[in-house]
Amino acid sequence: MQKIPLQANFLKFSIDKKGFLIYNNGDCKNTKFLQISSYTKGMYIMQLNKVSVDDINVKGKKVLVRCDFNVPLKDGVITNDNRITAALPTIKKLIADGGKVILCSHLGKPKNGPEEKFSLAPVAVRLSELLGQDVVFANDDEVVGENAKKAVAEMKDGDVVLLQNTRFRKEETKNLEPFSSELASLADVFVMDSS
Repeated sequence: MQKIPLQANFLKFSIDKKGFLIYNNGDCKNTKFLQISSYTKGMYIMQLNKVSVDDINVKGKKVLVRCDFNVPLKDGVITNDNRITAALPTIKKLIADGGKVILCSHLGKPKNGPEEKFSLAPVAVRLSELLGQDVVFANDDEVVGENAKKAVAEMKDGDVVLLQNTRFRKEETKNLEPFSSELASLADVFVMDSS
């Protein structure tokens, strides 16, 4: 994409789920951090210059990936795996590049702490099938407890670990820093693959 400086005022803008900044019927000044990806019917669609998995070297690094594995379950069986398959390109890229891939996600809305019906264990099984390799499920109600730390410590390049449902920790929905710090302590790199 070519960076193009634009002149004029802008009144309306929004950011879509993929990080595109959309200016409606207007131009913008000082667009050093933006790239025009298309122009349609009076709308400039610009992409923020974000770092992607293509821009980083993950060889030998522990990579925490936030995914959207909030899939529908019936009697412990996944009834639609679209959200899992949507994350596969990122996961496969990180595996191929030699990263130690640590996946985290929420599932459902547990109200009173850990509930077995909201476990990510079925997701680990489905991911193993789709990736054609073992996905270690760190079954740890604390999410970043001893089981998770042990699973991460034993990882080799290209391995995948799926943490337990992040909503098993009440801090997850409140975005509290201590829980974020615990998650961050597991990894060298963070990748957001969830909207």
